[in-house]
Amino acid sequence: MKRLLLVFLLPALLHAATPEPPKELRTAEEMIRDGLGRDAVTRLRTWLQKNNGSQPYAQLLLAEALLADHRAEEALGELPKNPPPDLETRTRFTRASALNELGRWKEATPIWKELKTRDRKSTRLNSSHEWIS
Repeated sequence: MKRLLLVFLLPALLHAATPEPPKELRTAEEMIRDGLGRDAVTRLRTWLQKNNGSQPYAQLLLAEALLADHRAEEALGELPKNPPPDLETRTRFTRASALNELGRWKEATPIWKELKTRDRKSTRLNSSHEWIS
């Protein structure tokens, strides 16, 4: 019973422990989704300047906005150098996407393969707990 309770409560506890990004970053993320990459770039650069520029989530959003605006070379330069574990997969995906857009497939392919392998492992892990649902 305790184990089952832990399985249901752990995701809620982890979500509660993860701070919500500032409103400016949430707005920029919405702008990227709405196809306003160029405007999101401006908003994110302003936010990063005000906040000392060392925010991995904001750096990743900036790279995604640049990529959405077809500025792949700049996007590569803005990716966080040492992303936290919760942003690592998304950072790798953005890196591979930028390399792909630049036609640098030999560099992008190993990253895509790694992400695919990681996704398969994650899917197997999640499906091994189907009895819970």
